[in-house]
Amino acid sequence: MQRPQLVSVGGGCRLEVRASGTGEPVLLIQTALAPEEVAHLAREPVLADRHRILDLRRRGYGASSPASGPGSVTRDAADCLAVLRATQCPPAHVVGASYGAAVALELFALAPEMVATLVLLEPPPVHGSSGPEFLAACSELSTVFVERGVTVALDEFTRTLRSRTRWAKERPMCDPEVVAAVERDATTFFMVDIPALMSWRLDPTQLTAREPPVLYLGGGSSHPWFEDQAAWVASLFPHCEQHVVLGAGHAVLETHSAPVARVLARFFAQHAGLSS
Repeated sequence: MQRPQLVSVGGGCRLEVRASGTGEPVLLIQTALAPEEVAHLAREPVLADRHRILDLRRRGYGASSPASGPGSVTRDAADCLAVLRATQCPPAHVVGASYGAAVALELFALAPEMVATLVLLEPPPVHGSSGPEFLAACSELSTVFVERGVTVALDEFTRTLRSRTRWAKERPMCDPEVVAAVERDATTFFMVDIPALMSWRLDPTQLTAREPPVLYLGGGSSHPWFEDQAAWVASLFPHCEQHVVLGAGHAVLETHSAPVARVLARFFAQHAGLSS
């Protein structure tokens, strides 16, 4: 069972970390907006029964401290490093989805010795050919949030990026506590995470010459923006493995957590011992 705890990462900031299990550590870096999306993995027995799972809530989400000042992917990566050190983790299997994949890449650039393996699920398409269109859509989402409010902005987000039922239709059917949490944390997403993404540019020269075992996962039915992300990751890590989850969109962890967990369990088993 997950045990929520608040971990100090310095500067008076504390982050909610849900720890569970035993074995080689797996750090799950929360994506933008929806902490529970990555948390689905923590509940999959094939991972939960074999690993020590650290499910991290970033600044501005859940019980974590508010996200003050400009958003920063590198700041989020530094927070992840602080959590690993505070929890006395050896090198961990690091899993990042969407925004969390950007954080995972920066964590590896910052402290490669703390990353045993790297799992990237459709990083934000900032660096590919779809970058300008994607960033323009992000800017528009922030404008919609400011001018038209949280419900309309979430509606646009789910329609455009997630290829799923729009928030306005989902909202009445959701648990009121879930609705309250999503709409509360949406301020962090639209006003902190999106600006952070818009200013994020990964410098490949900052990546160490040591190439860790890397796994790229994508959804077979994701938005066309993500089509070239596998090639981009391969340009960074030429020996990376790739896996496509057929029928899944960008919210692959929400809709296909069990098959993703099985892929991850096999990948971690193949590279067992690197976290010691």
